[in-house]
Amino acid sequence: MSMVSVGCMFIAILLSLIFAGIESHPRGGYGGDYPTLGPVQTWGGIPPVWTYANGTLTESKLTFVNGVNAFLNITFVWIGQLLYPSFIAEMKEPRDFPKALAVLTVLEMILFLVVSSVGYYYLGQYTEAPMIASLLDVKHRKASFAFVFLPSFLIAAIYGNVTGKYLLTRFLGKDSRHAHSNTVIGWGTWIGADILVWAIAFVLGK
Repeated sequence: MSMVSVGCMFIAILLSLIFAGIESHPRGGYGGDYPTLGPVQTWGGIPPVWTYANGTLTESKLTFVNGVNAFLNITFVWIGQLLYPSFIAEMKEPRDFPKALAVLTVLEMILFLVVSSVGYYYLGQYTEAPMIASLLDVKHRKASFAFVFLPSFLIAAIYGNVTGKYLLTRFLGKDSRHAHSNTVIGWGTWIGADILVWAIAFVLGK
């Protein structure tokens, strides 16, 4: 499931970068539609904060709220995931986890830096998250988003499974025979944990 998810997401990212490069200009961003914020520009440092209201475009300095928001956006991309400890527990050689984590971190850095740099170069101040939303042609947006749907479902299933397994272990204990055998208590707890996880996810999603 993870490999299929990665493959589809790779295609979606590749398509979005290609479309951003071949389009004449982006559709628009959080500050307004093109060309309300002027021609596409990129900054190596802190970009100006643009606001568009009542037909007037104004530039203001970076505020504390905007700065913290930008910092948190970056932080949450790099924050440790719930899946890592679960993968450690299921590795044939848990001692190999530091090497696997190092490879993962290097690949993540390359992916995030290349994709964000290329996308920002072509979309500039009109970049949204995800950047697919900033593409001008609706066919390009649909083609890119089409490959995002499957990874979204698979990632949700994987996270739900890992969270349910964590709850199962907490409820029954890792040494309990119900956690490893086909018992009514074991299956009942597993089904109940999954229902609880998806119910909470549904409420938060709404």
